[in-house]
Amino acid sequence: MKLNWKDLGRVPYMKAWDMQMSVLDSVAEQTNRGTLLVLEHPSCITLGNRGSTDYVNSSAETLTSEGIELVQTSRGGDVTAHNPGQIVMYPILPVKTLGLGPKQLVKALLSSVVMALSKCGIETATMKLDKDAGVWIENDKICAVGIRVIRRVSCHGIALNFDNDLGIFDHIVGCGLVGKGVCRVIDQDHFDGSSRSQLITALVESFSYFIGYPIVESDESQGD
Repeated sequence: MKLNWKDLGRVPYMKAWDMQMSVLDSVAEQTNRGTLLVLEHPSCITLGNRGSTDYVNSSAETLTSEGIELVQTSRGGDVTAHNPGQIVMYPILPVKTLGLGPKQLVKALLSSVVMALSKCGIETATMKLDKDAGVWIENDKICAVGIRVIRRVSCHGIALNFDNDLGIFDHIVGCGLVGKGVCRVIDQDHFDGSSRSQLITALVESFSYFIGYPIVESDESQGD
């Protein structure tokens, strides 16, 4: 069974959510075998189903003045931030058909990030699967994760800091993790200079390896 993936470019958060739900319906109805949506979001802060505004350091007025949207979501986890330069990947997949439970999917996603970073020269990334779930480089998180399963189909996914402005994280305590930082790909000492598209290709190939199914690029475009 072949899955497909699409690079949608920059998509507002709630528009991307509507896209996820549209694809999820098609997967649940078995008219789509499964799709990875790859994109980036305009600046926003999202609260997961365990999230609290206690972990947002700035007022709504401050966020609005800086063009940052605050969004309540249905994903797992606490608080995270998105902005241009991040690589966001949403796996809309029939997890039961693929033989994946939620924990297995999260492990496959994070393992894919570690492998893709290694292909780009970054050998120091490690994944965590506990309350600090994500991919880390020492004490700094480089990739956040949060998924949900609806009608036996996964949605939400990962957000990997590539060349985005990390200043947006000053507005939050990321995923409720006090005393820990964030980092991005382009600042790592041994990063080989791969482009965004090259890193995305490495991510998709690595994810295909870990779930055991081929993933081909779709020629359809839905982004702005």
